[in-house]
Amino acid sequence: MSEITFKGTTASSKNVTVLKYPEIVKPTLRVETVKVPGRDGELTLSEMPSYEAMVLECECMVPSADKISAAAAWLTGRGNLILGNDPNYAYDAQVIDEIRFEKILRGHAHRRFTVPFLCQPLKRQVEEEDIYMTTAGSIINPGDVTSRPKIVVARTGPITLMVGQYVTELTGSNTPIVLDSDVGIAANLSGTKNLSRYVVGEWPRLVPGENAISWTGTVNSITVTPRWRWL
Repeated sequence: MSEITFKGTTASSKNVTVLKYPEIVKPTLRVETVKVPGRDGELTLSEMPSYEAMVLECECMVPSADKISAAAAWLTGRGNLILGNDPNYAYDAQVIDEIRFEKILRGHAHRRFTVPFLCQPLKRQVEEEDIYMTTAGSIINPGDVTSRPKIVVARTGPITLMVGQYVTELTGSNTPIVLDSDVGIAANLSGTKNLSRYVVGEWPRLVPGENAISWTGTVNSITVTPRWRWL
């Protein structure tokens, strides 16, 4: 049976039948174009590649009008979206537009509707394991694009962390520090204290392919949540 999972809840558990999946779409590259006098065509300007959000539409059905309320409540807000035709990956998705529940045939209780999921452009693995390191080494990014990992550094004193081409100095406290490159914030393990003032330099990122990992100073371990991403 066709299935989608949104916010950790399956369509079938809400009496929703998936009639048609959206096509698998490559997101649009975000670029700035410039017309130069005397030059044919246009120049495109793009530093680090970034992509536009996209709408993925699922056609669905509920067996009767009394199932609409539960389906509508489920299809509200934001969360991970897993599609049955691409089950190893999840999109960061939200539903913000209206959903119309229409009768399929006169005299029948079934209602058909289309769900417009507004998705962030890059999908992630549904199952992903942390990478634990106590010595310098390397990490292979299997994805298509640069990832913005979360890194927990258990250290003693100031250190310098090298992740590929990115260099990050951690000053101050001896306590473990969590670097979240996705939002550009450093915190303690419980997330209750902002420790960004102890971070100098670049937020670590993992480019596609091999990334050397090393450091200076005393590090007991680092734990990397890689957040691999695909187009």
